[in-house]
This record gives sequence, structure tokens and C-alpha cells, in this order.
Amino acid sequence: MWETLLVVSCVLVVAILFFQRTILLRISMQTTHCADILGVHRHKTDLRREYGIPTKLVHGQIMPEFEVANLQTGDSVNRQSVVGSTSVIVFCTKSEYEQWELGFLFAFFQNCWNRIDGHMFVVFVDQTTMDLSNLPHPEVLQSYLGKSIVFCVDVKVQIKQVMGLSQTPCIVELNAQSVVSKVGFVDHSD
Repeated sequence: MWETLLVVSCVLVVAILFFQRTILLRISMQTTHCADILGVHRHKTDLRREYGIPTKLVHGQIMPEFEVANLQTGDSVNRQSVVGSTSVIVFCTKSEYEQWELGFLFAFFQNCWNRIDGHMFVVFVDQTTMDLSNLPHPEVLQSYLGKSIVFCVDVKVQIKQVMGLSQTPCIVELNAQSVVSKVGFVDHSD
């Protein structure tokens, strides 16, 4: 009887140890898998910095709170200003905007106008004040698209930091809830 009990006990101990080994192997595999996933995401984060992708404008997330000044009215434009309709925001320097050909600008704004039901905002990230009479390409404002375009300046000199911008021109498309649906750059070097 003692021998049988001893054999059963040994078999039970072996079974428990084997079961524990299996669990520890699964935990080890899951840990390795998680480490691989984190490594991939860490690499993506490095790529965001390396290629100038805005660090705080993330697809599927609400745009960070911001404040710029409307050149036409002097009113403040912030995230709440774009809630309720789809919009496009172009972050660029005045010199970048000046370099764009008028035909390119009309084609770009027309393309945006066809996709959204709100306004198109052009935010000059390097200007704190600006006179509308000095606005490059005034023909854009005088066109039928002009009433849908709002030119803004960064009066608080904070927009690049708030948006995590390291490269301009940067274009952001927002849905009606101010959620980022697209982020891109303009390359007109051709």
C-alpha cells in the first residue's frame, strides 16, 4: 500500500512539475512576443522623429489643443473652431507658401474643398503678425475658394511645439470631431 501511495505521489509530483514547466514556457513566449511588439513600436517612434512626422498629430486621435490668430478677422482660432465639420489645416512657413506656384495652390485647395465641408486653414508657423496686404498669392483669397480659406499666424509662437512639428509644410485633415484622419507633407520639388 505504501509503495502504491509513493508511486502515485511521484506521478502526481511529475505531472505538477510538467504542468508548471508548460505554464512557464508559455509565459516566456508571451514575454518574448511582447518585447518584439514593443521593439517594433519603438522603431516606429524613431521613424516618426527621423522623417519629421509630427509626434503629437496621431491618426485616430483628437488634435491637440492650439490657438492661432485669424489674419482676416483677428479672432482666435482653436481646436473648438474646427469641431462640427471636416477641415484641413496646413502648417507652413511664409516662405514655403510664397514658393508654391499659384496653379499648384489652386489645385491643392480645390482638392481639399472637394473632400471637406468645413474650412481650410493655412497657419504660418514662423509669423506672429502679418498684414493681409502682404499675403503671398492674394488671388487665392479673391477666388471662389477664398471664403473657405482662413489664414492664421502663430501669435504665441507655440504651434510647432504643441503639434510636435519638426518639418513643414505639414497638412492635417480632421473629421468633424477634431480627430486626425490624415497627416501628410507637401513635396512640390518637381
